[in-house]
Amino acid sequence: MIDPLSLLVLGAEGVLIGPMLAGSVLYSQQRYAEAARAFELAARIQPVPMFRATCYINLSACHAEMAQPELTVQACNRAERSSNSRYVRALAHINRAHAYLLLGRMEDSQKEAERAIELSPHWRRGVRYAMVNYADAMGRMGRYPEALQTARLALHGGGSPDPAATSAARREIGMLLVQMGRPREALQEMDQALQLGPQRPDHRGMIYQIMASAWVSLGDVEEAARALDEAERLGVPAINQPVLLQARARICMLQGQIDHAIALLRSAEVAGRTPLVRSVVSAYLATCLAEQGKYGEALARAHDVLVGECQYRHIQAVCHLVEANGHFSLGNMDEGCAALEKLRSFKGMSPILDAASAVAHAHGSFEAERYEDTAEWIRAAREVLGGIEGHPDMRRAASLWFARSLTRLGKADEARDEVRTALSTSGVNHRERADLLHALGESQLAMADRAAARATFEEAVESNPDCARAWFSLGQLLALQGNPEDGAACLRAARAADPEGTWGRDAGLSLSALKKRHPEIE
Repeated sequence: MIDPLSLLVLGAEGVLIGPMLAGSVLYSQQRYAEAARAFELAARIQPVPMFRATCYINLSACHAEMAQPELTVQACNRAERSSNSRYVRALAHINRAHAYLLLGRMEDSQKEAERAIELSPHWRRGVRYAMVNYADAMGRMGRYPEALQTARLALHGGGSPDPAATSAARREIGMLLVQMGRPREALQEMDQALQLGPQRPDHRGMIYQIMASAWVSLGDVEEAARALDEAERLGVPAINQPVLLQARARICMLQGQIDHAIALLRSAEVAGRTPLVRSVVSAYLATCLAEQGKYGEALARAHDVLVGECQYRHIQAVCHLVEANGHFSLGNMDEGCAALEKLRSFKGMSPILDAASAVAHAHGSFEAERYEDTAEWIRAAREVLGGIEGHPDMRRAASLWFARSLTRLGKADEARDEVRTALSTSGVNHRERADLLHALGESQLAMADRAAARATFEEAVESNPDCARAWFSLGQLLALQGNPEDGAACLRAARAADPEGTWGRDAGLSLSALKKRHPEIE
C-alpha cells in the first residue's frame, strides 16, 4: 500500500495518482473492498479522462471479484463515459460480459464478448479473455460444441505467454467437457492447467473444483472429496464459495445422504450472491427435495427458477425434470407429461440431459402402465449413456425402471438378473440399494416365491427406512400371509415415508381396507 511519505516524494502528481497506485497494490493482495474504495476515490479526483476511465475499469474488476455484477456493470458504464478509447471500451465489454454471466443474462453476455473481440482484434490477451467469456455464455445457452471450439481458440490464441489467460481457457474447457459427458478429458485438461506458470491460489482452487465435478460425474466420491479439500485449502473466488457447497451436496447425493445434501444446499443458497448461483443452487435443491418426497416445495422451487430471467439452459432442463418426476410421483400425469413436452426443446443439447430425459419418460410411462414404452425409453437412455463416461447413478436408475417394466411384462427372471447386475456395481448407496431390492422382491413375487420376496422387502427397508415402496409391498405381503397387524404397521411406515406421494396415498387406502377386514387393528 502507498504510504503518506511516498505521496510526498511523488509531489503534486502523487495526490492524483497515489490512490490509483494504492488500489493496484491492494488488488494484487486480493483486498478487493479496500481496493474498490481506493479506485473510487482516484476516479473522483482524477482530471485526466483516460486515467479516470482506467480507475473505473479497475473498480469494475474489484466488484467482479467480490461477486457484485450490478456494480461491475455500473463501473464499466462510467468508464466508457469517461473515455472513448477502444482499449477502455474493450475492457468494459469484457468485464460486462462476465457480469452478465453472473446475472444469468447469457445473450447479453454473448453480445458483450462479441463486441470486445471486434474492438480489440490485435490485443491478443484481451481477445482471449473475451473468447473465454463468449464460450462460457454459449455453454450455458446449451451450445456446447460451439462453446468448446471457442474455448480452444482462446487457449491457442497466440501472443505472448500468459499463464492466467491460458488457465482461464483450460478451466472453461474442463467445465464444458464435464457437461458434455467427457469427465476424463476434463481431468486431463485440469492436470495441464496445474502445470502452467505461477497462478493465484484461488484460481488453482477453481481447477480443483472442476476436477471434483469430473470425479463426481465418474462416481468416485473419494477423489471428488479430495479435490474439494484441496480447493478449499487454496481458496476460491467469492462467487465460487456456494459452488463448493453445491459440489459437496452432489457427493452427498451420490452417497444417498439427501438430508445432508439439502442442508449444504440451503447454506449455499444463503451464501449465493448472484442470480446465476442462486438459480443453480435452487434447481439442485429442488432435485434433492423431490428425492426426499417433499414434492410441493420441490415443484415450487423449480417453478420459481423457470419463471425467472436466468437463461442457463442446463438448469432450466433440470427444473423441467424435477417437474416431470415430481408430478408423476404425485400421480399428476397430465402435468408430468406437460413438463416432458417442454423438455423436447432441450433434445440434443447434452447427452447427459438426453439420458435423464429418457429415464423421466420411462417413469411417466411406467406410472401410466405403458410398460413396453417404459422399456423402450430405457433402451434409448442406455444408447445415449453408451456414448459418455460415468454417471453410474443414472445407469442404476435405468436398470431400476427397466427391471420394473420387465416384471410387469411377465419377464420376472430377466428383471431379477437386471437387478442383481445393478446391485453388483460399485458405489451403490443405501437408497439405491433399497429401491433395487424392492424391484428384486417384485420379481420374486411374480415368480411366486413369497418367502424370498418377504426377505428381500425386509432387507430393503432395513437398508433404507424411508423406502415407501418397500414398506408398502412388505405390508401387503404380510397381510396376505395372515399377519394383518404387522402388515398394518408396514403400511403406516409407508404412509409416513411418502406423505405427499402416491405410495403414501395408496398405503393409506390399503390400511383403511385392511382395518375393515380386521376391526381389531388399531
